[in-house]
Amino acid sequence: MLLLDVPPEVFQRVIATYVYTVGIRKAAKVRETCSECNQQPTFFSTLTSPATFNAYINDEMFARQPVNKFNARVPRKLLAKNQVLFLESRSKALYDAPDVLPAIVRKIAKVFMNLSGEISDSARMMHIRSISSTIVAECSETVSLLIAPTARMRKDFAQDSDIQNALAISIMQRKTGLVSALLQKGASPWGKISLMGRPLQLAVKSQKFEIMAKVLSEMEKHDGGYTKKIRSSVIVEAIDEALQLEDSLTPGHLLQWHVKHLKKPSVLQCGQLFSNAVSKGALSFLGNMLDLGFAGALRNTYVGNVVNAFGHNKKAAEILSLAIDKKLVTDMTRHRNRADDEARGLLDWAIEANNVNLVKIVLRINVWAHYEMGSSATLRKAIENNNPSILRILLKRHFDPEGGTNPKDKSTMDLARKDSAVYHMLREAIVKTINKAGGSYKAPKRYVWNAKKQKDELVAYSFTAPEL
Repeated sequence: MLLLDVPPEVFQRVIATYVYTVGIRKAAKVRETCSECNQQPTFFSTLTSPATFNAYINDEMFARQPVNKFNARVPRKLLAKNQVLFLESRSKALYDAPDVLPAIVRKIAKVFMNLSGEISDSARMMHIRSISSTIVAECSETVSLLIAPTARMRKDFAQDSDIQNALAISIMQRKTGLVSALLQKGASPWGKISLMGRPLQLAVKSQKFEIMAKVLSEMEKHDGGYTKKIRSSVIVEAIDEALQLEDSLTPGHLLQWHVKHLKKPSVLQCGQLFSNAVSKGALSFLGNMLDLGFAGALRNTYVGNVVNAFGHNKKAAEILSLAIDKKLVTDMTRHRNRADDEARGLLDWAIEANNVNLVKIVLRINVWAHYEMGSSATLRKAIENNNPSILRILLKRHFDPEGGTNPKDKSTMDLARKDSAVYHMLREAIVKTINKAGGSYKAPKRYVWNAKKQKDELVAYSFTAPEL
């Protein structure tokens, strides 16, 4: 008698015995072999069709085997690849008490069926499959929750209401009508669930404006019993989520809602939002933030974020232009990264970042006028960066090509890389300076090491240091 000729319950029992005997790892390999079109013959593949065998062994592994069988490395990897199938199978099972996630899936399916008036098993199975897929896609800890949920996880999940969990799933499934129905049934727009987070944050993540609008509308009607501080943090979290998604419109819309219903975010929140917006180059939202005003410590925080973007942010020039237009930074703006650092002007920071566009934008506000003609440190930094484009801009702004008259400083020609474009540009500029001054020209004096006398000696020279 072939195995397929025996009653289904006997066939299933044989498969169960086999999986239990060889373990999940080997059973999975046999299942994969039997599901291939060009299969290698095995004991079971000669007795039954690949499709039937594959279905029965899947059912045995994912629906009936004890969860602890998946703790080993290979079975755990197998589970990670088949989370939806595992969760769906466990949620459908009529035997044994379902664990944390399967129980949640079944309860959410029941909420959905009560709303729709469905009663058939096929409808329940359809909801379970859909809910399982959504949870696996959106929850980062699914494998841990399926195999070994901690006591803390169990406690947290037990506190979440079925309707609140259903609201979260319906938001992530982007089902506007279902979201509206659940909110009308009493689901809280403010409440947080352990599985995914808060409704507003999920609505932002779903990137469906109609759902976010419905959640915000319910938020306007009642505060859910939460303090103003918590409600503010909920909105700020949602703004952060929108910034991470690089959504150009939602952050500004949520900020406007916050200002209208909860007033301006706190200084700490503003600093956090501004920093995140700078890192993402969210120019529109940065403009919204600056329009709310800034003073004192908040101004310093904002300026610090703008300046810190100089060296690495692709939109640093656009951010600086916005900051200038909104009067956040001016020609007198100074910034220091640390309390013990010397405060430096915007031109210094732009040159340190070695960014030509930033230098041009800073010079737009005539910041150069507040530097001494021939500001030594500023010009020297541009020379060290070996950037001829920036040096050309500074020389056109009448910075002294000789780098000032401090005798302790090296000459600019000594700083420049020999035969580089910067080197030749400096030499040409110094020659022009000498020719323009004519007989009144005096070469700056600088200390040069005298090898014979073994000491520094003050020597006047225009280009590179002479050998003494």
